[in-house]
Amino acid sequence: RKPIDYANYTLLYERFINANERHKQRDKTAVIYPLTRGSRHPEIYNINYMLSNILKHYGYFVALNVNDYFSEETEKALKIANNIFGFEDTDYIDELLHSRIIIEWNSINKAEYFP
Repeated sequence: RKPIDYANYTLLYERFINANERHKQRDKTAVIYPLTRGSRHPEIYNINYMLSNILKHYGYFVALNVNDYFSEETEKALKIANNIFGFEDTDYIDELLHSRIIIEWNSINKAEYFP
């Protein structure tokens, strides 16, 4: 065996080992649709937060805990949000609804901070 020098070690580490670790981390946070009641995922925290702000903006109040759990309150908030968006009433979050929540939240916050 030949000893490996530091430059080659760094190159191999970055190219193979570190890339593999980044891939593993990305898989843990990837959203697998649909998200349904009882689901737990880091992105549900963001969804609950955005839903809470969107509903408040439109004058609705739902006691929504902002956490990473898809609860009964999240389901109620979704029904109201689907009504606001003109979507079919569903009890799950698919990719389309998730995108619509993000777009609505961005437009509301942009309007509030940049009138």
